[in-house]
Amino acid sequence: MRAADYCIVVAEDDEILRYCTVKLLREHGYQIIEARDGLEALELLERCDDAIHLLVTNYDMPRVNGVELARRLRIKHERLMVLMISGSAPALDPNDDIELLGKPYNQAELAAKVRDLLRRGYPVRA
Repeated sequence: MRAADYCIVVAEDDEILRYCTVKLLREHGYQIIEARDGLEALELLERCDDAIHLLVTNYDMPRVNGVELARRLRIKHERLMVLMISGSAPALDPNDDIELLGKPYNQAELAAKVRDLLRRGYPVRA
């Protein structure tokens, strides 16, 4: 698959961090749906029947946190890969199958982690 074939949801309540994340991922060619928090992401995706491949989300957000967002999105999008971003070390349940990226991080780390998760979750078949 090409980068443009992947749809990534970015849910981040920090406006500057959300802007930078979305900008970077769009520059890499990914389709992006952006949301200010978990609840807005759920509302936006409620009307969306397209495949969603990856959720990039902040752990600690108002209204709906990143873990709850991932769990709820996986009801409809079972193969959804999840990249959780956090400045702390949240206790994640291994059953949730969530990858963690700690703050601070740089653009290269984010891009590499996204690429790795997409390749693992959606391997190219010959």
